Amino acid sequence: SSALLAPTLAAEVDFFSVGTNDLTQYTLAIDRGHPELSAQADGLHPA
Repeated sequence: SSALLAPTLAAEVDFFSVGTNDLTQYTLAIDRGHPELSAQADGLHPA
């Protein structure tokens, strides 16, 4: 959601930081806390 608000937020901040954990979860679309998906989460996945 922040990506959609980037132009608005840019007026208020000096930089944006997106953590690799966030990017990995978004890329793989896996929630490590989800009971049905957590077994598929691989902390060593190259993504």
